[in-house]
Formats: sequence, C-alpha cells, structure tokens
Amino acid sequence: MSKTRQRLVASMYVLILLNSSGSSWELFRYSGSYALVVILVFSMLIILHHQKVFYPTLVALFVSVGYAGILLFEKVVPVWMMMPRLVIVGALSFVVVSMLVEPVILRIAVWGFASAIGEWLYTIILSGYGYAEGVGDWAYLDVYSVVCSLVILNSGLDKVSEIFEQTVTNRIKRKVGFRS
Repeated sequence: MSKTRQRLVASMYVLILLNSSGSSWELFRYSGSYALVVILVFSMLIILHHQKVFYPTLVALFVSVGYAGILLFEKVVPVWMMMPRLVIVGALSFVVVSMLVEPVILRIAVWGFASAIGEWLYTIILSGYGYAEGVGDWAYLDVYSVVCSLVILNSGLDKVSEIFEQTVTNRIKRKVGFRS
C-alpha cells in the first residue's frame, strides 16, 4: 500500500489486534479475548464511517446468525463436519460476505462485526445449556484471519485480472487500428 492514512489505520489495527490477542477478560460467568473487542470496535467504526450504514449492519446481523448456526451445528452434530472448521466456516463466510458486500474494507468490517456478534450469540446460547466457552478464542481468530485473507486475496486477483483485461483490450485496439 502507498503511504496513506488508510495504511496507517490498517497497521495500527493489526498491531493492536496482535497485542490484544494474548490477553483475556472475565465478566460474571463469561470469559473472552480482548482481540474480539478490538475486532468489534474497529469493524463498527468502519461501518459507521461508510455512506450507507443500514445495509452493512443488516448484512452483518444475518451473517452473525448464520455463523452462530454453523457453530451450533458443529457442536450438536460434529460427524457431519466433513472438513475442519477452519475450511468450512471460512469458505462459507467468505462466499456469503463477498456476495453481499462490495468494497473490500467494508467486507472485512462486516465480517468482523458479524463474526464477533456470532461468537457472542453462540456463547450465550451455550451458556443457557450449561456449557461455558470463551468468546473469541484462538480458533475464532484463525477463522477470522482466513476470511480476511481470502477477501484480500480475492481483491488482489480482481485487480490483476482488470490489468490483464485492459492490456489485452489495448493490444486488440492497436491491431485493429484504434488509437487510445
């Protein structure tokens, strides 16, 4: 990235996330990682600074219910999970977020907000049945990083394909005789 304010904010986010990933909190009977709080706050700030706030928030709420549903499905019927959680949840979340949200930074923000809310929802549902699980554990951070990496990789591949398409189009126009 070029030296812009966006790069500064992104690097601060990554550094704060790395520093907070090792520490945890406990409140009543719930425990969790500070990294989840950082992800939630940064995602909310990005969504709030977007021009349209309602649609990304609505998408994030739907994705969070789906994310909690997949986690509950994995807890209830683990035999049906044919691949590791990282692959199934990561691929499904990437596909859903990519289909519903356009800008890359907003995709990451919607995924962060949705996954954080989904983790909370999953933990609250499990605590109702007497299970105590931490919010935002290492497995969550793995899935979060896989989805963010897939979004960034997809964006890079889109840019490469645009450059390739532009180059081919210009060559064809020159062969036909058009001047650009």
